[in-house]
Amino acid sequence: MNSFIFQQAPFLRIVIPLISGMILAPFEFLPGLLFSLILLMPAVFLRLFVPKAGLAWRLRKLPGFLFFMCWFSLGSALFQGRQQQRACPQLESYYLRAEFEILSTPQIKPNSLQCQVRVIFTEPVCWKNKRCVLYLAKDSQALALRAGNRIRVQTTMSPYSRRSRPMEFSYERYLLNKGFCAGAFVPARAWQLQSRQLSLRAKVDALRDCLVGRFRQAGLDEGPLALVSALVLGSKDQMEAEQRQAFSSAGVAHILAVSGMHVSILFLLLGKLLFFIKPSRAGLFFKQSLLVALLWVYAFVTGMSASVLRAVLMCSVSALGLCLGRRSNSWNLLAFAAFVLLIVNPGYLMDVSFQLSFVAVASIMLLLPEAGFYLGVITERPAPAAGKGIKDKIVRIYRDTLLLSLVAQLGTAPLSIYYFNQFPQYFLLGNLLLVPLATFLFYLCFGFILLSPVPWLSEVLVWPVNALAGFFCSSSAFIEKLPGSLATELWPSKPDVLICYLLLALLFYLFKNKRYIYALNKLISTLYKQFSG
Repeated sequence: MNSFIFQQAPFLRIVIPLISGMILAPFEFLPGLLFSLILLMPAVFLRLFVPKAGLAWRLRKLPGFLFFMCWFSLGSALFQGRQQQRACPQLESYYLRAEFEILSTPQIKPNSLQCQVRVIFTEPVCWKNKRCVLYLAKDSQALALRAGNRIRVQTTMSPYSRRSRPMEFSYERYLLNKGFCAGAFVPARAWQLQSRQLSLRAKVDALRDCLVGRFRQAGLDEGPLALVSALVLGSKDQMEAEQRQAFSSAGVAHILAVSGMHVSILFLLLGKLLFFIKPSRAGLFFKQSLLVALLWVYAFVTGMSASVLRAVLMCSVSALGLCLGRRSNSWNLLAFAAFVLLIVNPGYLMDVSFQLSFVAVASIMLLLPEAGFYLGVITERPAPAAGKGIKDKIVRIYRDTLLLSLVAQLGTAPLSIYYFNQFPQYFLLGNLLLVPLATFLFYLCFGFILLSPVPWLSEVLVWPVNALAGFFCSSSAFIEKLPGSLATELWPSKPDVLICYLLLALLFYLFKNKRYIYALNKLISTLYKQFSG
């Protein structure tokens, strides 16, 4: 396993020290960057220019160590530099007169309008390019604001703090991890509109709202409309708190967050729709390029979350390898996606969706190849083989869903409990029932979007979309009402999470050796005979 990882997935050699440096962060930006460059030169020299085999053998481990420390120092430098860039200025007074650019579509809150902004022009100048959150008093002028608009504000900023009670969610710390350093409430008369220029983000949001409007005009009920908007377009504005809680209790909240599953479904669907492109070398290159471009458009429309970016990056590199006639290693693809995202934005390391997405995929790649064997041995019969009949295909779909849900939940459970302090105890029931349904619903919704310019064709799909989405919502509500559907008040600490992953690593090591599986099977058989006799 180790030789496989380090020989065929070389990007893991880079990502592991890079992440270690970001977590520990012992160096400031300039010292860490300088130290990384100093270590790089002897490492390259020893790797390329040591001529004698005997000397090279004696120094064989030194270049690897130098490269490890080089990437470790670079990770520390990037993370500290990002933290310094986004840190709130240390001032005696936080009164500010500045021009802000609205970064994303403002969110309507019960008593205000939340705007994520960036400082463009300011007094004092130390606030320039800092990201803040402004809460504007709700009125008709504020509700008309869009991403890309610029406003001039006079207010007193309140710096965010990372301090919070132990094992308690801190919204300020969450905003700090997102890169926002301070916030302020702005009364109605304390700001002025400077420019109505719209950003590309605002235009894409308008397109997404237009698509949601087409679903609404087609006659979808409110519950199904909220589900479809979140499932296909990544828009959760229509979803009520009770509906979100039902999905969380059923263990299917991950379906609502546009992620790798949605990108994979779309990638396969678009590949089938482009069947008419000739399978020549030029046709293959054109088809893969078009697929990758469409995936990036979809990623931008749905909000560019870390999980979507991870999936699109992996698909892009895989498509490039297909065009070049090279097979892609899954571990190398995953490590490359993490490397690119962390180099571009080291703050992703603190993002919950980034952590859960990469841990889930790593769990699937690590555990899924052996999961069928483990299940087959313990039950003393092999796992069902892939058949060609409809019954066999249905069995295979639900078997794969069961195994995927188990291994993904096993890998993400410690992190999920740590961040959300709850655990859905009927997650298997929810996933077995609703994940295949969500896949079929995604296909129908995508077909509706493609056919929406032709009303009489799109209306054919309205009834099945409404019926399936309604069944999805009612099934989630039913699972939520089952006794003990959601375990709450779970407060693990960081050492607890680390211990859980160490135990999972130990279990994987034990189960990787088949003799432990046979020993477990023998133990279960012996206990069964004793209790049954």
